This record gives sequence, structure tokens and C-alpha cells, in this order.
Amino acid sequence: MTDLSAYDRFATDPLVLAQDGLATVHQLHDIGCASYVVAERCRPGGSWQRVLPRVVLLRVDAPPTPHQRLRAALLYAGPDALLTGEAALSLYGADQARTPATLTAVPKVDVLVVHAVHPRSHAYVRVHRTRRPAPRVAVQGLPCAPLPRAAADASVTCPVRTTQ
Repeated sequence: MTDLSAYDRFATDPLVLAQDGLATVHQLHDIGCASYVVAERCRPGGSWQRVLPRVVLLRVDAPPTPHQRLRAALLYAGPDALLTGEAALSLYGADQARTPATLTAVPKVDVLVVHAVHPRSHAYVRVHRTRRPAPRVAVQGLPCAPLPRAAADASVTCPVRTTQ
């Protein structure tokens, strides 16, 4: 049996693997990773990268994939967050202009959280608080708002196109 380094041990944790190589700092602490290890590995030249505040990608060899960007947005917004808007529509396959492989071109990822939760929009994540939580629908392994809600949210945030 090979002795795993601390990087391999945390990167191969079942929770991290289930979350596409991502984890919150709190989750890393829960699996035994000390704060100084997170700080050291997230420094420039380190083996991990911070994708969003409190969200770490446990590798540095490439930027996050489109799927990892979506997962990171959900981890940032909290455990009850749902994807909505254009990102959710792309996962549903309802948005013909974009596919999950081209979601890096989506400037913002909209997430829906319950009103009592207070994460702020940051970087590419746009947080929408609601008093009427939507049911959770798993689409391609990610929690999304139902299709009608995602479409309604997309219509509010997308620019109006006019033809002449």
C-alpha cells in the first residue's frame, strides 16, 4: 500500500470526490485538515486554489471546469442553495445557445437561497434570496430549481433582445 501525502489524502476523501474535487474550508476542517494546511496549500505556487471565498479546489493544474464552477457556486451559497436561471437551463438542456461545456462564457451563475440565509453575491455568483423556496431537482448531479422557476429567473436576468 502506498503512503499518501496530505494532499492526496484530502483530495481523495469521499466527500471531496463527490463534490468534483471541491470542498469548503469548514468541510476540510471536518475531515481533519488544519487551517494552516489550507492556507499553505492555497498560497501562490501551492497545490490548491481558492475558487470563491471559503471554497477550495484541491488541485491547481487547471482552472475549474464548468461543472466545478457550478458546484463551487453552490458550496459558496450554502447547503440549501439551488442553481437557477441560465445555468440551470443549460443543465436541463433547455437553453440551446449554451451547453454545460460552454458555461464558462456565462458571466454570472444564479443561485437561489432561502431568505433567512445571507450569502452575498461574489465574483461570478449572483445570489437571489427567496421567501418561497423551490423544490430541489437534481439535474446532472447538481441541485436546481424546477424548470419553470429557472426559466422565470433567467427571463428576469437576461438582456432583452430586439429585432428591427
